[in-house]
Amino acid sequence: MRYTDVFKRYEFKYLLTGEEKELLLDAMKDHMQIDEYGRTIIRNIYYDTPDMRLIRTSLDRPVYKEKLRVRSYSKVTGSDPVFIEIKKKYDGIVYKRRIAVPEHQATDWLSGEADKPFDSQIANEIEYMRSYYRDLRPACFLSYEREAYKDLSGGDLRITTDHNILARTDRMSLKREVGGTAVIGKDLTLLEIKTADAYPMWLIRFLTDNKISKTSFSKYGEFYKTVIFPEMTGTTMYKCIKPAGAVLIHHDSGIEEPGDVGAVLDAAGDQQAAPLIPPGTDGTVSRQDTDAVATVAEIQEELFLAVDGFVRGAGSPGIVGPFSDAAGTGYPDPAVVGPVDHII
Repeated sequence: MRYTDVFKRYEFKYLLTGEEKELLLDAMKDHMQIDEYGRTIIRNIYYDTPDMRLIRTSLDRPVYKEKLRVRSYSKVTGSDPVFIEIKKKYDGIVYKRRIAVPEHQATDWLSGEADKPFDSQIANEIEYMRSYYRDLRPACFLSYEREAYKDLSGGDLRITTDHNILARTDRMSLKREVGGTAVIGKDLTLLEIKTADAYPMWLIRFLTDNKISKTSFSKYGEFYKTVIFPEMTGTTMYKCIKPAGAVLIHHDSGIEEPGDVGAVLDAAGDQQAAPLIPPGTDGTVSRQDTDAVATVAEIQEELFLAVDGFVRGAGSPGIVGPFSDAAGTGYPDPAVVGPVDHII
């Protein structure tokens, strides 16, 4: 089988229920067919720094971000080849560059125990990434069952559906069986639409008729938020739903009742009481006995962390620093204490 080494395309993601997936398969039958990869169990090992710099940066949604992973399309045996991939995203466009090498060479090279296996442009880019981040090591083993489809008309449209997405932080070998913590619900499927062009009309109709909206979703990122980050810090990550111009408030005695401004999701996606009240102050921080109060203006789906009874905004990586609004404007930090070395 001939493999493509370089990709440049847009990638859009959607979470589907079981019923929606069946509707998708019906809509695709006259337009798409299973490609040469067919139905596979994909295994990935994501590399990161000890402080998880790559995934923390990715979750900040910068204009440019990158990941390094090793991938196989089956359980590796002997000297089976695997792919070392750099996946980059710049200004909404995904660039993927990869080389195929035997598994033992990939492991030895990326662990620093051997030199790069050969000289090529992509191998040099991987080597530069290793030297730039210096202490990259296996951080997450992630697997999923994938069905991949290609365009019957010969266009560049590619559609994949992933389910049974599992991740773990041990047994970091592509020679091992899959297994780990479920990243999404068993009844959900991650749909990815990959193309360099516009969607065809049949696909637009399917998404519109079924009211299916795209989502920002990273398999590795979701596992980091729900499992790795809590284990590293002893804290929980929350997501605030569009509380534009809200006051963020949290008391030692517990989170305030939901207000009119927004709601909060916990790591499992369940709605919690929202620590939000209508705006009424000017962005300064005040302290009332044991309360921590801060106004956060123009917040748009920011991440918050519950740390030792307080809620804090997502500041710059590694900084016990400010709340930040959508424009990146900093606000003073309201007396947050506890393990906050891994703020994203």
